[in-house]
Amino acid sequence: MPIEILGLQIKRKTDILAFAAFLMALGTLITQLVYFFQGSDIELFPPEHVLIVPGIYPGNREFVRIVAAMTYRNSGHPIYSDVIKQEYALMKLGDSEYDFKWELFVNTSLDGIKVDIKEEGNAIPMMIRGKEVKTHETYFAPFPVLKKGVRPEKNFLQWDKFLKAISNVEELLFRFKFESYNGEEKEVLCKVAADYGFKMYLKKYNWGWAACHKIKQK
Repeated sequence: MPIEILGLQIKRKTDILAFAAFLMALGTLITQLVYFFQGSDIELFPPEHVLIVPGIYPGNREFVRIVAAMTYRNSGHPIYSDVIKQEYALMKLGDSEYDFKWELFVNTSLDGIKVDIKEEGNAIPMMIRGKEVKTHETYFAPFPVLKKGVRPEKNFLQWDKFLKAISNVEELLFRFKFESYNGEEKEVLCKVAADYGFKMYLKKYNWGWAACHKIKQK
């Protein structure tokens, strides 16, 4: 007795197997077409750790800098790539917020009480091809604010003032964000526990490295 599926009559077992194979091929084709037409789709993952160090400026002044690993995945079709145009970081300390931009790509290593930051080059636009995952460490620096009514040096947090301020907080909040040439803008949030060990390293060794726990966004 023939079986009717989608208006088609299937009479033999071999016909059923062939039809099943056809449906699987059709499903694969539809999936490939969906990926083909969706374009690039870049995702940013929260860094697992954040490193805070002082950066030396003219006049031997020290201001807060941030180092974090930025990991991207382009889940789009392999033929679709996009280019990361800019990376940003925001640090919230109590009621104050400080903005940073990428400056250098670096490679950091920790050895007991020492931290070594090796420069790998200036931070420049980076291509992420379809189905590709890329990770690099970014050295973020504060930048002047060009907005009426806001102090240009607002983002420059002096190291000694940072050490005093962090004594009064239990955590630091971070927002990491990127912009691409295809117009994508995405961000991730995470927080660092400002516990005794973290504060001790900051004050005694002039650097602090801690796990940054992901914050789910609504």
